[in-house]
Amino acid sequence: MCDLDGTLLETAGDLCDAVNDSLRALGLDTVTEASVALWIGGGTRELLTQALATVGGQTPQQIRGSELLDRAVSVFDPAYERRCGTRSQLYPHVDGVLRRLQFRGVLLAV
Repeated sequence: MCDLDGTLLETAGDLCDAVNDSLRALGLDTVTEASVALWIGGGTRELLTQALATVGGQTPQQIRGSELLDRAVSVFDPAYERRCGTRSQLYPHVDGVLRRLQFRGVLLAV
């Protein structure tokens, strides 16, 4: 069984675009893709917590549980739906590895 985002597919660009769309919708500055790549892995709320803390000059603790975070989450979901798959790409060699596993009869799931 394989995870999709960040394991088979590089999705940081899509996530960054959706985060920045959300920040702009809230009238805030944007963040870099390099920063977003560092924040991926803790879920949407944590990703947005880090982004909001960075652009607002606050600590993540100040953002967690805030109304601003709730608004950002509600804006992010449709933004990510629009952006999902627009810049995603397979990591190098993933296609070949999956084909070899399938050829050997390994059951695969994502």
